[in-house]
Amino acid sequence: MTSLNIFRKVEDYFVSRLLMLKLESHELIAKLIVLLLSSFLFISMVFLIMFFIGITFSILLGELLGNTMYGFAVTSAFYVFILFILIYFKEKLIENPIMDIVIRNLNKDSEDEEDE
Repeated sequence: MTSLNIFRKVEDYFVSRLLMLKLESHELIAKLIVLLLSSFLFISMVFLIMFFIGITFSILLGELLGNTMYGFAVTSAFYVFILFILIYFKEKLIENPIMDIVIRNLNKDSEDEEDE
């Protein structure tokens, strides 16, 4: 083998490897986008459900307290309390679980490929 043939084979190898890395990165980006969109849809549905449950609970509580405004005030105070809890435990309750889910989903397919 001449050095020119070896150089061409090495060049072909690196070009093929770069194309493979490009395809793998596109696949990971696509999976991440799908995960983000599905999470967004899920969170939107949970928000809508919580919104209507909150309105219903506020009206019910207002009927029990004799004034609808009191019902909405108590429900709002409850949501503010939940907000403070989420802010205080943000890293533990929100950031770490989301990072774990993203990493697990992105690595899941690579582990499946290694098993095959």
